[in-house]
Amino acid sequence: MKYVLSWVRLAAFALVSLSLISCQQSTSRLRNIALPESSAYGVDTTSDYPGVVQVLSPSGALCTGTIVSTRAVLTAAHCTLSSGRYSIRGSVNASTTVKYNYGPGIADDPNDIAILVFPSNTFPAAYVIDIASSVAAGEVARLVGYGCNDLDTRMGAGVKRTGTNVVADVNDYVEFYTPVSSSGVRGILGPQNRAASCYGDSGGPALKEVDGKLKLAAVTHAGGVYEDTIVSQYVDISNRSDNRNFIYQVNRNNNLGIAGF
Repeated sequence: MKYVLSWVRLAAFALVSLSLISCQQSTSRLRNIALPESSAYGVDTTSDYPGVVQVLSPSGALCTGTIVSTRAVLTAAHCTLSSGRYSIRGSVNASTTVKYNYGPGIADDPNDIAILVFPSNTFPAAYVIDIASSVAAGEVARLVGYGCNDLDTRMGAGVKRTGTNVVADVNDYVEFYTPVSSSGVRGILGPQNRAASCYGDSGGPALKEVDGKLKLAAVTHAGGVYEDTIVSQYVDISNRSDNRNFIYQVNRNNNLGIAGF
């Protein structure tokens, strides 16, 4: 891919290979997980999923976010550490200086989420993605984001991509495992059933289908590589009561109208 945003600092997806590799519990799970089979490794670009948008920090760093109300975008806390104006690009262009961070925005933080708040009716109701009430190992999730298409080169960010994967485990995080392809490609968001995350996907969604509707189950946090497997960690906003309580409080204090909160 030749899509390169030279004006965007590609620092949004926190790669924490050493942290993941040193975790014996994680490595044992990697050896035992049954991954879905796929023979193709391509990049599945998309213009669908208008509820998934780019988040640009005041410094120009690129992240991904999800529209969760007509006034709010949910993203990662490590994407919103700066003071200043944050810009949304995609299905709707908007900006705001109002943000609420839960976690400190560091690696190994299961509370790495933040909410950007906008004026009334900034986003069409049809673009709003509701939040799921649960997520479990073995469920299929759709990943969407604006990150790069190769972990080594970090190239290709700024293009919306999508793919699916099976939830490998739910522990402190929701985890997805992706084998490195025989051609050496490391970390492509897409294709179908082998999706992983890359720099710029931080804050982006893992969506699960509930009664025919995609709902937000988890938020991209970090990733790393163990031997021939890419590990993508997502913050659990479906099962964890602490993360759900943060969303509840921000929703109530700002009358955001997030469904279920």
